[in-house]
Amino acid sequence: MFRVREDELLVGVNRFLAHEVFGPYRRSLFAAGRADQEQAAEKDREDQIAVVERALRENRTRSTNLLRSLEVATEVTDEFVRDVNNRRVELQAERTRLEGQLAAFEDQVREAVNPELLDCLLITGVDLDLLPDEVSRPLFEALRLEIHYDYETRTAVCRITLTGDTVGAAERAATEAVAALPKQRSARSEQVCVVPPAGLHTDGPASDQRISSGMLVIEGSFLVDDPGGGA
Repeated sequence: MFRVREDELLVGVNRFLAHEVFGPYRRSLFAAGRADQEQAAEKDREDQIAVVERALRENRTRSTNLLRSLEVATEVTDEFVRDVNNRRVELQAERTRLEGQLAAFEDQVREAVNPELLDCLLITGVDLDLLPDEVSRPLFEALRLEIHYDYETRTAVCRITLTGDTVGAAERAATEAVAALPKQRSARSEQVCVVPPAGLHTDGPASDQRISSGMLVIEGSFLVDDPGGGA
């Protein structure tokens, strides 16, 4: 086992959160090339989803027309019924396949990198030394903060994970953390308005379309000057 001084970890975690998560230049973490690649991948997923959804609508229309053919048929023979049943089985198999494809694409959307999740968080200063445990712990949990420490290299790696499902809790926890800071510190904090991504409306559910999807993992590392010893 080994021991690590908590204050040494807090210094690095505080710096990580201040610059990488709540800092004004946090979006610069994502290089333009990577952003272009993500946008291209997102556009490709949207096109594929549109194709599958259109195919599903056509499948439902053909299934409905098939049933209507039975209703309007003037002569219903065994061969006719057999052909209709065979076609119905084919359409059901096609619908199952398309629904599987759509579910897979929707999973990709939920897991896709979405830097816009950062725009939901405040741009502010958070000093962990000044926060009580009942405030800092919910913040860490909402951010899904992880710290992995390598004793041999004395390097700690911080990681936070934002998703469409958790970013609201992270924003609320950060707001409470700022409110808990002494007035002289919180007065210097800045809050920015969350602006919907380009192309989305400011009213109705569509405004949450991009924010409610995807995920974002941010990592940072730092050296621990005084680990505290091990055994």
